[in-house]
Amino acid sequence: MGNIAENEGGPAASELAKLCRRRERELRSVNGELAREIVERRKVEKKLEQVVEELEATLNAIPELVAIVDKESRIVKANRAFAGFAGLDPAELYGRVCCSILHGGKRPRPNCSHRKTLATKRTVTDEVNSSREGVYFELLTSPVFDGKGGVLASVHVARDVTARKKMDEQLVITDRLASVGELASGIAHELNNPLTSVIGFSQLLLDKDIPDDIKGDVMIISSEAQRAARVIKNLLTFARKHAPVKQPVNINEVIEKVLELRAYEHRVNNIRVETRLAPDLLNVMADYFQLQQVFLNIVLNAEHFMTECRTSAIMGHK
Repeated sequence: MGNIAENEGGPAASELAKLCRRRERELRSVNGELAREIVERRKVEKKLEQVVEELEATLNAIPELVAIVDKESRIVKANRAFAGFAGLDPAELYGRVCCSILHGGKRPRPNCSHRKTLATKRTVTDEVNSSREGVYFELLTSPVFDGKGGVLASVHVARDVTARKKMDEQLVITDRLASVGELASGIAHELNNPLTSVIGFSQLLLDKDIPDDIKGDVMIISSEAQRAARVIKNLLTFARKHAPVKQPVNINEVIEKVLELRAYEHRVNNIRVETRLAPDLLNVMADYFQLQQVFLNIVLNAEHFMTECRTSAIMGHK
């Protein structure tokens, strides 16, 4: 009976053993494939991490302010320059409204570059007066598209153009000053002719035998006309264009000429000027007219702050 049971169970056990071995081989094959997939996935993940780090490093290497802003005008990503301008860590910028960082507003401006980019799907360039006083940015916003051609977000690149803007403003002022100089030169020439006549005729009257009281008046006329002629001469000298030439220059003389030009403004603004110039000062090699411009700017600045702040100013010279 035992042999019969063994014979009956023998083939079944053999088939079961074969099935187990086959399943075991299949499982080992599947496990091998899974292990290879895991290895490959780890390699891909590592590569992705490396790419992200490289992109992060590239973004942070850009000196301009760079940020990615979503449809709700909230910052998704920003580089160190952007975070540095905001005084925050890059991670702290996430979710903040971009306009609150760039120009200090709680809401987007009516002509917001970001909104224009979302609407037109095009790059927009604009100039922004930042949240810091006197700092200007050239803001460029470019669209980020999804797979269907819709705009997901925009990339903001803000470049500090404060120095350029100040230079442009200075060029405008320089052009205006050049125009004023030409106008002043023309007026001075027109005034110079009648003044020459006044001085000449007053001298003729002084040479004649006239009453003393009238003679005193004529002397005043002659003196004031000569003073006006000196002012006009200084004005013409200042307004005329000159090629830069280095030559021995007496700085005291330059300062005195500048003060003569501004004497009228000092009188009407109740500004008293005290000069303490070194009498034994040696001449310096310089361009006379450039030095004149330098000292005129110093005097003009002093006048401005004295009249605006109602205070006194001292210009030292050694």
